[in-house]
Amino acid sequence: MDLLPRVSPDFSSKKYWDNFFTKRTATFEWYGNYLELCGLLHRYIKSSDNILISGCGNSKLSEDLYTSGFMKITNIDISHMVINQMKSLYRSRSEMKWMEMDINQMTFDDSSFNVVLDKGTLDAMMSSEEGTDEIEKMFAQIHRVLKIGGRYLVITLAQDHVLQKLLDYFPSNNWLLRIHKVWVEGDDSEERYKKPRMPLFMFVLTKFVNMKQKIIEICLEDSEKPRRLENEIAAKELIKAQQYYSMLKNELNHNEVGVDVPIIELFTSDQVDEPRYKIGVIDVVQTDKPFGIFIIHPGREHDWLYTSKQGRTILASNAGYRRLLLVSLSRHHEYKVTNDDGGMKVIQAELSSRIMELAPANLSRNYKTPFLSSGLNGITDGRHNRVTFEHSSGRFSIEDFHAETDDVEYLCRRLVRENHSELKEISLLSAVASEMVLEKPFIPNVDARTGRMRGGRIHQYQQKKRSEIKDVDAEKCYYEHSQAIISYMSQIVVDAGDTKAALLFAGLSSNVGLIANAQHYFPHTRISLVEDDDNFIQIAEKWCGIDTAKLHTIHRLSTKSFFKSPALEETSGYDGIIMEVYLDSENHLLTPLDIPQIRSKLSDKGVLLMTLVTPTDRDLSHNAAGRPDHWSDIQLKDGREAYNNMKREILEVLKANFTCVYLFWCRNTSRMVIICRVADIADDVMLVSHEAMKTINGATCVPTDRMIYLVNACIKLQ
Repeated sequence: MDLLPRVSPDFSSKKYWDNFFTKRTATFEWYGNYLELCGLLHRYIKSSDNILISGCGNSKLSEDLYTSGFMKITNIDISHMVINQMKSLYRSRSEMKWMEMDINQMTFDDSSFNVVLDKGTLDAMMSSEEGTDEIEKMFAQIHRVLKIGGRYLVITLAQDHVLQKLLDYFPSNNWLLRIHKVWVEGDDSEERYKKPRMPLFMFVLTKFVNMKQKIIEICLEDSEKPRRLENEIAAKELIKAQQYYSMLKNELNHNEVGVDVPIIELFTSDQVDEPRYKIGVIDVVQTDKPFGIFIIHPGREHDWLYTSKQGRTILASNAGYRRLLLVSLSRHHEYKVTNDDGGMKVIQAELSSRIMELAPANLSRNYKTPFLSSGLNGITDGRHNRVTFEHSSGRFSIEDFHAETDDVEYLCRRLVRENHSELKEISLLSAVASEMVLEKPFIPNVDARTGRMRGGRIHQYQQKKRSEIKDVDAEKCYYEHSQAIISYMSQIVVDAGDTKAALLFAGLSSNVGLIANAQHYFPHTRISLVEDDDNFIQIAEKWCGIDTAKLHTIHRLSTKSFFKSPALEETSGYDGIIMEVYLDSENHLLTPLDIPQIRSKLSDKGVLLMTLVTPTDRDLSHNAAGRPDHWSDIQLKDGREAYNNMKREILEVLKANFTCVYLFWCRNTSRMVIICRVADIADDVMLVSHEAMKTINGATCVPTDRMIYLVNACIKLQ
């Protein structure tokens, strides 16, 4: 299976390109030798074609083509000296012509050639002082001398400005555009360690008279067929992905430790919208073993240990590898499973073509790279996708998988946010919107004929009986963020009285599990919901343990519209409001909040439980005054600025509208819980007592010592 790499475009490109071209000495060697190019050239050139080689210089390309049977070759160059040298050198090649000529002022008749071949000439012209007008003169001349159906073959490194020019000019001027990646020496050999390489491309531009639509195709692997692209943007993204990946490989091959490596995505050629694998690269020092690969259990890729920078570093250090690759599987791909290895051999075979490109420099050829996993037989404990659906805020999936905390293994169901309509990306850590504990065990169901599973899940579920589908166990909760919210809700209900308390959940995405817990533990409390998506409400009832019939009110409005509405009797007086707010990558509010209007919906002793979600794994608690000592080891370099942004836009506004404000940072879920009280209380009231917890439905939803710890960990904002 061919896997195509992609790296985030945030990986610095301009600086790298500048450095790359500064180090480049002999221009021709960066554009491949004949053995590397001939496979593609022979595909698009016939022996009977009249061939024009523009800017021929002293390259051996013409001689190699001539020797291979392509004899009708005309070479042009603006240098008088180089033309005389080449004439003398190849005077025995009688049919091959050498002419001193400016490509922008060619004297050939119209439609003289079947092929114009450009090996680095366009790159050289566009890296000099040539302006846009001069480049378009060249394109116009090439158009003039080519026959209808003729091909302009451009071998290029496709630097940004060159790529943009090719995409802007040719598809809009009746040229069919096909892009090939050229596989050159060093792509998959030890040569990659000796010098930096960048991917080389051949643009095959075919001249037509009148095309009804733009046609842009791409072929990044020799073994695949060209694939039609929607537009120039798609072509640019795919080419940039190859370049970023090469930049990253070059950095990894020439640096032992310390590279801040973005996540690498590997795609199949037939499914380019969803990566089959995601790879994180972690380098550590003072370990004995050089290189290892760790396959993350499906579903566990959202755990702090595997997705945060600090967690991954701890894992690599404990495993004892100087470089460890963490590989996660996609929920939207199929993986073939054999009975004896739980899928590990298949995954290892698929990754082998790419994984060694990321190995440390000078790794011994005899080194057998180990594939590791946290589970028995590799990845035998998987996940099962229940449903994937679109919401106004983005796409979600509900999936079941085997989870564990420090001391508990359990089955759970998670609502996972796959994207956000207003965010470019969100971290895996913050993507888990809600988690629910399940009752019944996994039922293995791998197709005996095909051995296939769906969505990265080693186990599927038999659907013979409805009772076999696991139900949500609302009495249990092991998710740190949910534990914190439940503990604060418990205090609200105890203070107001179970039969009098009124709770409002603003939005379903972060609250589906909490609502199920609240309905179980506070059966007499009036619980209301704000949600404008009926489909989401139905999905939550079917899969998340919510009984909508027992909800006091469902306000079918967006959260924004609800809080803008007047504080009427039926939409205010709540003892607790539970809501979640997203921050952008710099920890600014993603959507403005009207805090006074939110406060108006609360009772005189009401509490706002607001959760801030950062789309990165940045620590929001950094430099928070009075934070507990156990936070001191989770600081990130940019934490001070991030915290200050949050403080200015959110915390200061909350302090101005509420009597007291408390903070709790949930490291394992990349969330900060903010508890805002309308009425002042003594600090020790924040401690939920054992007795208070036991009065709620006669049991505790989490171990009492854990609940006390969560509440004790709050910081009062001064």
